[in-house]
Amino acid sequence: MPAYLGGPVWPELDATLAVGDLPGAARLAEDEAGVDPAERQLVIGICCSMTGQGERAVAALSESLRTFAPARPARAAVAAVFLGRLHFFGFDSPVVADGWFARARSLVAGAPDSLEAALAAVPLPGCDRPDVRQLHDDAARALAIAGAVGEPNIEAKALADLGTAQVSRALVTDGLQLLDRAMTMVLSGEASSPIAAVEVVCNLLSACARVGDLDRADQWTRAAELHLGLGVDRGPAFLYAHCRAHLGLILCDAGRWDEADVALRLAGGRAPYGGARITGQTRAALAQLCIAQGRLAEARRLIADRADHPDSVLPLAALQLAEARYADAVATTRRGLQTMGDDRVRVARLLQIQVQADLGRGDVEGAGAAAEGLDSLVAGSELPVLRARAALVRGLVAEAAGRSDDADRAYADGLTALIDRQWPILRAELQLARARLLAGRDPATATALARSAHLTFDRLGAPAAADTAGLLGELGVPVRARPARSDAAATLSARESEVLELLREGRSNAEIAARQHNSVRTIEHHVSSILAKLGLRSRAEAAAYAVSLEVNR
Repeated sequence: MPAYLGGPVWPELDATLAVGDLPGAARLAEDEAGVDPAERQLVIGICCSMTGQGERAVAALSESLRTFAPARPARAAVAAVFLGRLHFFGFDSPVVADGWFARARSLVAGAPDSLEAALAAVPLPGCDRPDVRQLHDDAARALAIAGAVGEPNIEAKALADLGTAQVSRALVTDGLQLLDRAMTMVLSGEASSPIAAVEVVCNLLSACARVGDLDRADQWTRAAELHLGLGVDRGPAFLYAHCRAHLGLILCDAGRWDEADVALRLAGGRAPYGGARITGQTRAALAQLCIAQGRLAEARRLIADRADHPDSVLPLAALQLAEARYADAVATTRRGLQTMGDDRVRVARLLQIQVQADLGRGDVEGAGAAAEGLDSLVAGSELPVLRARAALVRGLVAEAAGRSDDADRAYADGLTALIDRQWPILRAELQLARARLLAGRDPATATALARSAHLTFDRLGAPAAADTAGLLGELGVPVRARPARSDAAATLSARESEVLELLREGRSNAEIAARQHNSVRTIEHHVSSILAKLGLRSRAEAAAYAVSLEVNR
């Protein structure tokens, strides 16, 4: 059994888990009479918890814990950790999960340097730990233990958790290097546990989403799909949904909204098989895209049943701001700030919303205090997007207070911070803000800025395109804002839409050709065009995307 779980030598199980066959591992444990029954139940419970068999997992893990606890409490701690994970992800019960994690820590109290103690220190992926400082300390401790006992799976997980903590604290270069190291351990097979793979890939994609590193996310995702066998129709549903959700968030920030829509809907299609928590997270991610696109009713529906959940704080606050419910937005951001701790990247997003909401309700003093908080947060940060967000809100507050020169300098500083062109939407927001400020005193500069912002917003079909079009009209440059598309499927022709629907039904090219009275070659062309337009990688993804459209409409 892989040392990640700390069990006895079990070569056949090692081989089964190494190829990611969790159901096969569970069957093997059921049939293997020569292994300690408590270890067998532990394996069954872990594998079932990772494959959506919640009730069976609870029964097996509970039996393992009860059997191990009197004589081998450290082994019982492993069962407690996975019971906590099951309640966290499968049942979306974080309070219950915390109880199990506390139980795991108490069970390893007598063996603080054991492998089980390392696992109990980092029971969740780092990206799901809100207390970033505590995550840093726990991951460092787990890494030290893993190094001492020579356990590569825990080492890879701890490296990824530590990297996530560093990225969240805006120590980006160091954090991403740690995550890259962890990914190499997983893809090389040095860290062979599929559980380690899930942890590391999830952390890597989450970190990339927080800093907008699309290139790193895309390259590692492709490598993981190649070497780990991940896909919409294979591999752990949790991992696929998590990867696609965070890739969608990165694409959204990068201004590639059609691709983001596809990625997020694919994530939503697989999420129910990964548990209630991942389902909620993918719906919250899709809601963020919908808000950016002005699809507010759809966003409201996506988070309606989880409005008070921590995962919904960012989309809920953004939705309230877009609906001009300024007091509600301020209340939501304040609630969210209490739970995010030292996660500077997400805190910066919330503080930007709070400033805009405070200004919307005329509270310049409150907006100024929030802007100062953001300035303090990003002081010395190496992350350009944080400096740009701070500059934007600083400029908005200065403009509202009548200090136009200070506002102009702030907007210019924000644009300078984004010279790498990695955050086109935030850049366009800064350009629009500065263009409005300069419209009366420097029309030429204002026009250039407004034109650039309009190109971005209009290409995306963003609601702000109407604002840039209106400003350009006032500056004597009449332009139109094109209507927004409802989703990425709107890029398809009528015939391609028909083919996509038949792919959803599982039809072969020959069957589709017969149905549409076309040649197989023509259908092959349509399928290739669908995959290219939607950025899909297989017929299976096309079918899953078509299903997700039906579910979300």
